[in-house]
Amino acid sequence: MIAALTAAGVPACEIPGLFVGKSHESSALDAALRERPVGAALKWQGGIPSPLFASLRLALTALRHPRQVPVGVVLAALLPRGPFSTEPLKDTVRQIVPDGWVGHPNLWLMATDLDTGERVAFGREGAPNAHLAEAVAASCAIPGFYHPVTIDGRTFVDGGCWSPANLDVLEPLKLDVVICLNPTSSLERSKRWRDSLSNVYRNASGRQLAWEAHKLRRTGTRIVLFQPSIEALLVMGTNLMRSDDLELITDVARESVAQQLLTPDYRACVAVLRKLAGADRPSAPRRARRVASKAIGRISAASGRPARAQTSKTA
Repeated sequence: MIAALTAAGVPACEIPGLFVGKSHESSALDAALRERPVGAALKWQGGIPSPLFASLRLALTALRHPRQVPVGVVLAALLPRGPFSTEPLKDTVRQIVPDGWVGHPNLWLMATDLDTGERVAFGREGAPNAHLAEAVAASCAIPGFYHPVTIDGRTFVDGGCWSPANLDVLEPLKLDVVICLNPTSSLERSKRWRDSLSNVYRNASGRQLAWEAHKLRRTGTRIVLFQPSIEALLVMGTNLMRSDDLELITDVARESVAQQLLTPDYRACVAVLRKLAGADRPSAPRRARRVASKAIGRISAASGRPARAQTSKTA
């Protein structure tokens, strides 16, 4: 949702307010959208929820080839189809982009095919054609909670079933710097007993994230990870779908990210991005490359890895 809104041109400064229902009156967003938090309305899908597996076909595939299907995808197949509709999510996106896709060339929205277990990146070449609203809904369709989304005759659920971050899809691109926001993991742990289940999930998410980040770093890509601080964890709690205290959660998250940005390696990464963005301009390529190389060296010093300056347009 956030990626789609950003790619559609919604200013980053307005997105937090949009989520808590406090967007600026001067915003170009529809007034009805400004009056309520994004996706906060839950709508019953209709009919009687089925207690059966969401996908018997995928469950049987996982049984025959257990090592080829991620655990999250197996759970998505075994859980019943969620009772809540994704229409409120689609309506939110349609306020910004009524139909079709967004103009940004690098927006990929991750979803999982509920019949085959295949991971699909909507927006990437070869993916099924989809309207932006449909792709956002599919990428947000949490198994067992939201009803799966049908696109081009195929049924999709949240891409987080395959991987919480999906960092590894970027491995072939050989990027200079990747910035990853992963709210489902953390370097810290809550000691409250009611957060025990959440800690287990975050541990699993963190291990998956670490493995994918390791694979990406082997290609020479620098990675900056943003994960919730202990203060954010205590405020967020275990229910990732809660709709109360959104303003408090947003404020704590903003402060947490601001503190992480003050550390030397994060500041160095920002310097790299700023300088590499103009490195292909004839007026200042040499200076930009020198500054970028120096900044990358600072990242290397912080991470203990050898420096290697890269100045491609994919940075």
